[in-house]
Amino acid sequence: MFEDNDLFIFNDIEFPGNVASHNILRCLWIGSGKTFQEIDKIGSLYREKGIVANDFHPESTPIQTHLNYDIKKGWITCYRKRGM
Repeated sequence: MFEDNDLFIFNDIEFPGNVASHNILRCLWIGSGKTFQEIDKIGSLYREKGIVANDFHPESTPIQTHLNYDIKKGWITCYRKRGM
């Protein structure tokens, strides 16, 4: 489970040629840093354009699975901000 002030940063890597464009878009949007709260906000680019799935609803579906996928692939890193 992510916390609102967890910071996500794009790892500035080259994506393999078979990566879907919506995955690239959402990671590039995270760029040099976005908090979970910014990424999870209704209307964020991550929610609106970064996830393509039949069972995903931008205004209500949790995004944690997709963030974990990006982390597992090495595209982004999550940093826990403690004491903030």
